[in-house]
Amino acid sequence: MKPPQPPQPTRPPKQAPLTVTLLALPREVSVLRRVLREHVGAPCADLQLCVSELVGNVIAHVGEGTPVTVRVGGTVQGRTRVEVTDPDHGGRPVPRRAGGR
Repeated sequence: MKPPQPPQPTRPPKQAPLTVTLLALPREVSVLRRVLREHVGAPCADLQLCVSELVGNVIAHVGEGTPVTVRVGGTVQGRTRVEVTDPDHGGRPVPRRAGGR
């Protein structure tokens, strides 16, 4: 008879990846933060900040109203992967004056 094995730790079930398509508008950023919180089911301030900054960069450097796709998922190493893409791979940055916003 084999000796009893110690219980194996259980991992929480992995979440399905989240994909959200939206227009890069300031008002959509707060909606996206809420969607992330609901998807994760727990406080996720770092994730919310990361995604907010990435979408904010699209607004500032590609242009307000640009359609974007946000993908959030896990990796096999247990990390979170965040992608923000837009459909125009040949897009040009929005010119801005130095020192101005």
